Amino acid sequence: MRVTDLINGAWVGRWLGRLTERQTEIAFGAGTMLFVVLALLAGEMLARTHDALRAPPPGFDWFALMAEMQPADGDAPPRFAPSTQTGGVAINALGFRGPDVAAQKPDGTVRLVFLGDSKLFSAEHAEKEMIAAQVIDRLAAVAPACQFDQITVAGPAYTMDHLAHLVGSDVAPLDPDLHVVLSGSMRDVLQRHAQDDARGGHVLHYPWLVLQSRFADKLFRAFHLARQERQARHQGPKPDAELAAIAQAIDAPMDRLAEATHPTPVLAIGYRGQLREGLPLDEQMAHTRQLRHETRGLGARDMARLNTLLVAAQKQAAGRHGWTFIDPIADITPAAANFTDQSHFSRQGIAQLSDAIADTVMPVLDRQDIACLNGQSG
Repeated sequence: MRVTDLINGAWVGRWLGRLTERQTEIAFGAGTMLFVVLALLAGEMLARTHDALRAPPPGFDWFALMAEMQPADGDAPPRFAPSTQTGGVAINALGFRGPDVAAQKPDGTVRLVFLGDSKLFSAEHAEKEMIAAQVIDRLAAVAPACQFDQITVAGPAYTMDHLAHLVGSDVAPLDPDLHVVLSGSMRDVLQRHAQDDARGGHVLHYPWLVLQSRFADKLFRAFHLARQERQARHQGPKPDAELAAIAQAIDAPMDRLAEATHPTPVLAIGYRGQLREGLPLDEQMAHTRQLRHETRGLGARDMARLNTLLVAAQKQAAGRHGWTFIDPIADITPAAANFTDQSHFSRQGIAQLSDAIADTVMPVLDRQDIACLNGQSG
C-alpha cells in the first residue's frame, strides 16, 4: 500500500477532506519538509542553549583574549593596543606583553628579544612568571655586572611570518643582543604545506552550512573525528617520506625569519607540547583533538610522528642559518604538573624550560665579547 493510501485512510486524510492523489502527495511532501525544518530548528536551539548554559572550558580562554586583538593590514599580525590592560594582561607601549624598555639600549645592558606565540605570551601566568622574565632573572644572578632586559614579541597564534614582519618593523631599531625563538607549530606548518600542495594538503575546509549552524557544526565535528581516526587505523601510519615533506614546509618561513633577524645571533628552541610518539594512543588523541578537528587524512599517531619530524626540520634549518638550536621541551615530562593544557606550560614547566634556555644563552652571549660579561659566566 502506498503512503498516500495510508494518509487518505487515516484521520488526517479525513480531516483534510477529499484530496486528489496529487494533492495528497503534495501534502505529504510538504509535511515531510516541514518536519525536517522543525527538527533542524529544534536541534539548533538545543545546540545554542547547550553552548550558553555549559560551564566554560577548563583552563585559560585564549579565544576570548584573541578577540581583544586589533586586526592589521597586509602581512602584519593582529596586535594588542599599546599601553592597555586586556584580559587581565598588561600590554606595554610597544603593544607586547612585558615591561617597557628604553628605545635606546642603555650602556651595560644586554637585551634579549623572545619571539613566539602563546607559549611565550603565558597569559595564564603573572608577568614575572613569563619565560622571558624567568630567563632574565637567571642571567642576572649569573652575571651581576650586567643589566638585562627583555622584549617578548609574542601573541596568540603568531606564526614565523608574523614574527619576521614584527622584527623588521618593531624589533630591529631596539638593538637586541640575541633573539630567542620558540615558534613553528604543527598547525602553522600544515597551513603552509596546504598552500603549496596542489591537492590542498591536509587542512580541512568546513562546508558552508557547518560554518553557519552550531547544530550542524557539532554533528560534523563529531562524525569527522570518528571517521578520521577510523580511516587512520584502517590505512595504517603515513610513510615517513610523506610526513617529512609536510615538515619541510617550515623551511620557507624560517628563511624569512633568518633574513629579518640577521646579523643578530639566534637561539632556536624545538617547538613541542605534551604530544610525544611514545604516549598511549588515547593520550595522543586527547592532545591532538583540536588539531584533528581542523585537518583531514591524519590520525593521532601521524601527528605525533609529524611533530618529531618537524622538530628535526627546525634543527636542520637552524644549522643552515648558523643558529644555536636546543630541544629542552623533549625533556619536560608530558604531565599535568608541567603543562596547563596540550601546549602551554605550568609554572613548573616554565621553570624547567627557563633553566635550559638560560644555560644556553650565556655561552652564546659570551661569544659576542660583551664587556660586562667578561669573566662572569661559568
